[in-house]
Order: sequence, then C-alpha cells, then structure tokens
Amino acid sequence: MQNCKRVKMSWFVPRNLPTLAGLLVNLVIAVLAFGFAGRIMRVMGETGTKATTRLVGLFLAAYAVMLIRDGIMRAVASAV
Repeated sequence: MQNCKRVKMSWFVPRNLPTLAGLLVNLVIAVLAFGFAGRIMRVMGETGTKATTRLVGLFLAAYAVMLIRDGIMRAVASAV
C-alpha cells in the first residue's frame, strides 16, 4: 500500500456532544411546533396569535439591534 492517510472524524469529539444535542433538541422543537401549528393557533385564538406575533417580532427586532450595535462597537474598537 502507498502512503494513505486516514481521515479523522475530528469534528465528532466528546466536546461537541452538547452542541450536537442542542441542535437535535432545537430541531425536534421546530418540527413539533410546525406540526402542531394549526392546533396551537386554534387554542390561542386570533387575538392570542396576533399578540404572540407582535411580541416575537419585538424580540426579533431587539436582537437585530443588539447584533448591529455589537458589530459597530467591534468595528470602532478595532479601528482605534
């Protein structure tokens, strides 16, 4: 045999197991949420759905502002 290098599965080490577990849990939650979306909306009603939509939109906007602010702060700090 010639010089063959074995490919290591360096990405699959025990330190990555919590990340992979978190990814799997998020995937299961998303599948369940999409699968039961119709039932959830019926239970919440129209008013509850609108309120939840606005609240999630507010959280998303706040997170976007935080990311933009952090990016600007890091850019300014690295330029100085």
